[in-house]
Order: sequence, then structure tokens, then C-alpha cells
Amino acid sequence: MSLSFLICLSANNLPIGRAVPDLLTARLPLYGKLVEEQTLRRRQVAQCALRVFMERGYAGASMSEVARRAEISKASLYHHFTSKEDMLVQALTVDTGDALSALERLAMDRETPAEHRLLEAFGYAHDAILSGSMGRLLTVLAQAGRDVPEIARGFHEKVIVRFRSALVSIYADAIADGTFRDLTPREMEQVIVGPLLSISLTSSLVQNATELHASNLSGTDRDSYVALMTKLLRKE
Repeated sequence: MSLSFLICLSANNLPIGRAVPDLLTARLPLYGKLVEEQTLRRRQVAQCALRVFMERGYAGASMSEVARRAEISKASLYHHFTSKEDMLVQALTVDTGDALSALERLAMDRETPAEHRLLEAFGYAHDAILSGSMGRLLTVLAQAGRDVPEIARGFHEKVIVRFRSALVSIYADAIADGTFRDLTPREMEQVIVGPLLSISLTSSLVQNATELHASNLSGTDRDSYVALMTKLLRKE
């Protein structure tokens, strides 16, 4: 036991025999609050980064501009992200994190009927791609991934693999229950993700032509998408 640790125990008036558990217990609320604050701050910085990428593209975005908008120093920004490449991947991971975590919880759920979990999964897939920044950044991602392979690898590992694994697991349970069509994982992924990518690209194309929204984006909301997937994939 180090001298500095003993001094810490003495300062907290803790007997050495029970000092470690008591000290940890005393510090847990403070530690939890610190983690919560850091998570919130990281999310705020990630949102600033995503806005810069959407406005300027990958090549035009800079760490300095993100730091300025997040109102932190550039050195502090490097505490969150090691490079611009890492910033794009990590920011997208943060942005899609809630939907991905919800999908993973559904995949682990063995109490809820498979069909109900799959319908929820359709909704979370819609959220992950269309409700967050991922869909709006697809063209940026495609260009950046082509020019910087580390971005493609990072996005694949941190987002696509999680997304695919959860969907495959949930859909396999629905097949086993006999309620949905028996598709291979690749076929299932194409049917579920394909329409979302199409909606995303269409939305990007007509975003500044409001007169085209009704004819091109009607029926693309979350509920309509879930209904479409159910119609296409449920056994007759």
C-alpha cells in the first residue's frame, strides 16, 4: 500500500482495515456524476462535429472549427477524439448509440415474443439511419471512406457490425417462430436496409427543393416503414 494512499485514508478518517470499500462507496456518487457529465459533454461535442461535417463535408471540416463551435480548446477536443478521422467515426457512433443499444437489448431479450421484437427492431433501424445524422452523412461517409480507409474500417466495426449482428439475431428468432420469411442474413439486410438508404439519398437530393418533398418523401415516416417491412417479410 503506497504512502500517498495511506495519506488519502488518513485525510478521510478511514481505518485501513475497511478503508478501501468505505472509500470507494463514498466516492461512487461523485464518480457516477462525473461520468454522466463527461458523457453528456462528449455527446454535445459530437453533435457540433456532425454539424460541421454536414455543412462542410469531410475535406472542409476541421478540428479547429469543431472546437470553436463546441466552445472548448483544440487540446480539449483531442481529449475526446484523436484525429479528424476518429472524430467522424466516434461522433456517428455517439449519434446512433441509443438506437444501436436498443437493438442490442432487443436481441438479448428472451421474454418478449420474437415478432414484437422484430417490429420494434424495424423502428430502431429507421431511427438509426434516418432520425439521426447517419443518413444525412452517407455521401460524406462514402467519400471519406474512399479517401481514408481507416474511416471505412472504423465505421464498419463500431456501427455496421453492431447493427447487423443485432438484426440477424432478432430476425433469426422470428424465423424460428414461423412468423417471418426464411431469408439469409444477407437477403434480410438488403430488404431492411435498402429502403432506408434509398429514402436517405432521396431526402438529401430534394432537401432544398421543398416542392418535391410531398411526391418523393411521403410514406417514409417510421410507422409507414415498419408497416412496409411487415408486409414484405411476414409469412402470408
